Amino acid sequence: MRVKLAVAAVLVVSIGLLATPAGARPSGTWWFRGVQVMPGGVVRDGRIIYDHGNVVVIPAVTDGFDTCLSGYVCLFADINWGGDIVQFTTCCAWNNLSDYGFNNTASSWRNRKAVDAQIAMGTDGGGSKLCLNNNDYASSMPSGWDNGVSSIRIRDAGTYC
Repeated sequence: MRVKLAVAAVLVVSIGLLATPAGARPSGTWWFRGVQVMPGGVVRDGRIIYDHGNVVVIPAVTDGFDTCLSGYVCLFADINWGGDIVQFTTCCAWNNLSDYGFNNTASSWRNRKAVDAQIAMGTDGGGSKLCLNNNDYASSMPSGWDNGVSSIRIRDAGTYC
């Protein structure tokens, strides 16, 4: 009897998985390679994609510095461009890092855009701000900024800061 119940349970779960549409994700909180996938995130090619590719989260990588794509501003969870990465490409609006599971996480950065970017301690650009100059990088955050960034915005001018 127990064997029949176990087989039935496996069949029910299997049928449920087969009935799930391609690209659909489980409801509620879920994780991909140790990174929380926030609402709106789609897992593709080992990355979590938001807003049609305007924001990309890459779970822990070994070669982080070169993983930052050209045309993006990247924040890394660890110093020396290690750990999880969140990348942004579109300009002008403040992006809250909590929307991508990256609030108070950044420890290094790289700007691979021809325009400046800013990070802020508070959500929606509130609090202290720090410039991330175009085509520049830092292997660690300045004093007081490590694991303290809550929002980022890409500027529309190369030398805003």
